[in-house]
Amino acid sequence: MVESKKASGQRCDKGTKQMRSSNNILIHAGFTALKAVLSFVTIVVAAMLLMPLFIRPSCGCRQPSTISNMKQLGLGLYQYGQDYDEHWPARQYTDASAHAVSWRMLLKPYIKNPRILQSLNDRAAEYPDIERDGFKRSFAVNSTSDGTTAMNGPFADNLGGWIPWDTVHNPAEVIGIVESTAAFNDFNSLFPPAFTHPTHANTNTGHLFVGTDRPSRQYVDCVFLDGHAKAVDPDKSVGGPGTNNLWTVDNAPFNPEERAVALGVIDYGKQHSAVDNR
Repeated sequence: MVESKKASGQRCDKGTKQMRSSNNILIHAGFTALKAVLSFVTIVVAAMLLMPLFIRPSCGCRQPSTISNMKQLGLGLYQYGQDYDEHWPARQYTDASAHAVSWRMLLKPYIKNPRILQSLNDRAAEYPDIERDGFKRSFAVNSTSDGTTAMNGPFADNLGGWIPWDTVHNPAEVIGIVESTAAFNDFNSLFPPAFTHPTHANTNTGHLFVGTDRPSRQYVDCVFLDGHAKAVDPDKSVGGPGTNNLWTVDNAPFNPEERAVALGVIDYGKQHSAVDNR
């Protein structure tokens, strides 16, 4: 009887050990599978984060990093003003060597990475700007004016001039910087001779860059004078009944003639941004 019990106990111990061994194998397999899943997820997330750095869209489609870069430009505008008696930078000035230098050079000390001045949306960002000062085309300050408007864009005719903050009553509603395919350091929504042309590396003219994030919606990424950045409907930017004009410092709607000119310039950009980016 005793021997029988001993034998039974040995069989139980052996079965228990086998069960524990099986459980250990299952647990180990479970951890291995979990590690594989976590590794796969990590690789996918890393690829999603890094892909925008290596791929430039070919259709004018929106890159989320562009609006982030424009927010940094807006912060640079604000910080510049704090250091220079609440003035925005000049559109362009002449340095000690008599070379033309754009507003980009003035903002450079306030920008963590100068490459944010090169748009990921716009293929024209591969071409040099008109000053040939080391920067590429992409972003341009708002110089809207046709010589007859009562109030102009904030950077109109400010070559070598610095614009005081207090001359703009509602800076959160006035565009400071937009994307342009032209080589100029400014964009004038009322000047078709410069901004209703196809984009070429060997010409200075171009057009407003208008992006598309879905077939029925087009947008213009803008930095406003208070430093914030957002996408706006390009047609609504000229103002109208019950809406502000975003191009001039008084926000008043354009008169009918000016409105027609501005809409023509904007419409050209809407039609040609995707074409030029193929």
